[in-house]
Amino acid sequence: MRSMRAFVRNALAACAVLTSASASAFVTMDGGNFVTDGSVAVLSAQALTNGDATHSTGLLRLELWASPAPFPVNRGHFNGRKLAQFSLPQLPPGGTYANVVSSEVPFAALPSGTWYLTLFVTQFEDATVDDGYLYDDFQQFEAPLLVGGYRGVEPIVEYYYAASNTYFVTGIPGEINALDSGMFQGWERTGYQFNGFDPTQSATPAASVSVCRFFNDSFGTVSSHFYALHGLGCEDTIADFPDWKLETATAFNMYVPDAAGNCPIGSSPVYRLFNNGMSGAPNHRYTTNPDVRSQMITQGWTPEGYGIGVAFCSPD
Repeated sequence: MRSMRAFVRNALAACAVLTSASASAFVTMDGGNFVTDGSVAVLSAQALTNGDATHSTGLLRLELWASPAPFPVNRGHFNGRKLAQFSLPQLPPGGTYANVVSSEVPFAALPSGTWYLTLFVTQFEDATVDDGYLYDDFQQFEAPLLVGGYRGVEPIVEYYYAASNTYFVTGIPGEINALDSGMFQGWERTGYQFNGFDPTQSATPAASVSVCRFFNDSFGTVSSHFYALHGLGCEDTIADFPDWKLETATAFNMYVPDAAGNCPIGSSPVYRLFNNGMSGAPNHRYTTNPDVRSQMITQGWTPEGYGIGVAFCSPD
């Protein structure tokens, strides 16, 4: 990580005059993490290690920063905001601080938008920026922090048809009105719903992805719908299951889970469960409620998606 030293000076200085190089020890960080409730934060690291067997470090800090793009943005400028910091004493030559956990420290408010967080270990070198501190090592957090102000959020409402034990969700106002009015007899609200982004709104976050909606009526009197993210099931369904007809490629927008099923901060997992054709036709249920997920599994439904069965991520 020593080759990063000049770069992170640039990042911190944000085009200011840089300090000259120093001979201070270089600190590495393992297992950096944080938790926050939006007003205070706790910063932590599994280990902070002085890689220099001869020199002590300067005074140290853990610093949590946010930027509108993943760090590093480029090698000449870092457009970021410091959110929280925690001070630590010097490390002796070759020394290690293990299992570092800060007290609760103030967490700075962020404006609305999508922010990428990075935890730095810094040490005092009498620099001209950041109270004299310069970055040594850092931990990036892949999942962005999603901060309020989202226009264009719409409810995705769930309905149930008891005669065929079939579930259906929709965010289309016309369909919701028709189902609620009794135009399609037998369909009733379950009382569950989750949020999605209206893809027609200009405020739809760039980090969200549109969801495809498919329809299949090839199972006699029972029909079914299926939802899948672009890049995570939509294209495969089109290619491999021609009996599933694409109704729209932009039913609503959602955030994308990672391969382990984790959702970005500020969103909740939408679990997808498959009935294995038990009602005479395939049917999927989509829910953000972990208790509902457990109940459906008990009834013989199979989780589908990433991790424990996450189809997409609903904005909170």
